[in-house]
Amino acid sequence: MLTITRFSCAQLNNGDWASAPNYLLCHFHVRSDLHVLIHELKRGGRVYWTLPKRPLRVKALSLEETARRNFDSGLNCAESTLSAVKKKLGRKGKAGDLVIPRIATGFGGGIGRNGDVCGALIGGVMAMSLALGRDNAEQSRDPCYQAVDRFYNEFRTRFGSCRCRELTNANLKTPEGNLVYRAEVHSDVCVPIVAWAAKRAHDIIEETTLASEKDQ
Repeated sequence: MLTITRFSCAQLNNGDWASAPNYLLCHFHVRSDLHVLIHELKRGGRVYWTLPKRPLRVKALSLEETARRNFDSGLNCAESTLSAVKKKLGRKGKAGDLVIPRIATGFGGGIGRNGDVCGALIGGVMAMSLALGRDNAEQSRDPCYQAVDRFYNEFRTRFGSCRCRELTNANLKTPEGNLVYRAEVHSDVCVPIVAWAAKRAHDIIEETTLASEKDQ
């Protein structure tokens, strides 16, 4: 139902809006009332309307963007990758609720800033273990090993190395290295690696899970 209320200029804004003889306050509820509005417009009145409030549709972030935001928020490379994949996994990643991101903290900067294995690579491997790993010695390790082997070799092929210091050309244990990291390396080198690692780890998890389900 369309409700239209007329006010004088003085009633609306203490006489300040003297440019129009009257105003319409309209609240639309059904499209069929549009002809009423058109009729009122033809009469020379200025029309103001409000639409019924509807829930805002918020577009879900991509996995890569989630990983980027994690990293830019202050989480390290390993924490960011693991947390992003775990979130995407939903219930399949529930086992990590109590230990993520803390279980990945020490792997940042190539293991405690030593420039060794890239933290994003390690975070991806940890996420894959969370989803594909075993709970006891009687279970097979092969599905997880095969998925991780694929991820590791794709990472090395794509980025040319798996070592933090070779990827960044920065020694994160020195003040100079940290300045270079903050000025250039974080955004230009590490952010793209973190985003790729999170997305690729999750994709391999999904492909491995799907293949396993088909075999059963």
